[in-house]
Amino acid sequence: MSRWIRVALLGLGLVVLAGFVASLDLAAIVSAVSGADAGWLTLALALLVVNVMVKALRWRVMAATMGAHPLSLPAASAAILAGVAAASLTPGRGVELAKPLLLRSSHGVPMTASTAAVVVERLLDGAALIILFAVSLLVVPAGRGSTFYPVIAAIGLFLAAGAALLLLPHRLTSLATWVTDRLPFPARVRSRVASIAERFAGGLAVWRRGGNFGLLLAMSVTAACVEVLRLTAVFAALRLHISVADAMLAFCAANLLGAATFIPGGIGITEFSLAGIITLVTALGPRSAVAAAVLVDRVLSYYLVVALGSLILVAASQKTPPSGQEGR
Repeated sequence: MSRWIRVALLGLGLVVLAGFVASLDLAAIVSAVSGADAGWLTLALALLVVNVMVKALRWRVMAATMGAHPLSLPAASAAILAGVAAASLTPGRGVELAKPLLLRSSHGVPMTASTAAVVVERLLDGAALIILFAVSLLVVPAGRGSTFYPVIAAIGLFLAAGAALLLLPHRLTSLATWVTDRLPFPARVRSRVASIAERFAGGLAVWRRGGNFGLLLAMSVTAACVEVLRLTAVFAALRLHISVADAMLAFCAANLLGAATFIPGGIGITEFSLAGIITLVTALGPRSAVAAAVLVDRVLSYYLVVALGSLILVAASQKTPPSGQEGR
């Protein structure tokens, strides 16, 4: 298993790093940052660190719930960065294997349990976005127009999927069995898939009964609020003034749309929708300035994190001992 972890971590890190470098528009970034206010940019970077710390604390709580030994804050922070990098390869920022792989390597937590925790983590992030989006609608009238119907549809899709996973987790076992029975797989493979699905469903059921769900949701909302404040600070750095309510509406709507499109990492659709929504609800201009601010925010909050996370994945693959040398 440890050799497979090494290969998986190394592959994730290298692929993500290559994609990150290829996606950068350095000329646009330099042009936007050259005249930016250093104080506001520093605040945006500080808020980025705070956001990672809040999510790391949440992951520590989740790891403790899974019975793991106490996870240090630096290790949890590294897992968060690696998780963002790995999620850039999965549709709609869905299930990523970086945090489960790291937790399996360092604490021996079964992959099925930690993967179920990652699913719950994604549901918490989505719930936080929905809560803040609903709050922003109370103070931003423009958000109640027909333009935002796709966001409402994305919310409905998320709620339906989340309810199915948390309320009917053991249906996954029946679904996995139904699918594998209709595919030309050997009996041993079908049995293995059914076993994994059953353990994964059991992991989801544990989270449904968990007593700290409220705490985890509160931490998720806090992390989302910090991200909204960071977006506001980036716009202020480029001398574009946007209210916290407008930033909250745009940030939540863009990220919900990015997840609903199933584009890995929401790359492209998040930037496009965020710039468009901000222009729509605030009438800020020129559009090129809004687009530059969005690009700077995404470089700070996503692409930079992806680059750091991919390096963490590569480093973790080198530190994982070969098969037969791993301590038990």
